[in-house]
Amino acid sequence: MVSKSKTVLGGSGITILNLAALRPAGVQIGTPANEALKKYKSAYNKPESKSGSSLVFGSVFGGLIASIKDGKISGLFLGAGAE
Repeated sequence: MVSKSKTVLGGSGITILNLAALRPAGVQIGTPANEALKKYKSAYNKPESKSGSSLVFGSVFGGLIASIKDGKISGLFLGAGAE
């Protein structure tokens, strides 16, 4: 069973928790984290990422932050996660 779509708009970005709403470079909710790392290798920001819970591509000041649960992407945030 798939839960209802959820999109949260904020002053500094957008968070999408929907299986089909956002697919940058073929990455979507449910994509294995290691596959996302391969696709975004050049933009991966290891120091700002949290092992096992989030991947940061670009920067927390402007980029794509993928939430990770059970080794798969569970949410995507595009924008500035910090000021």
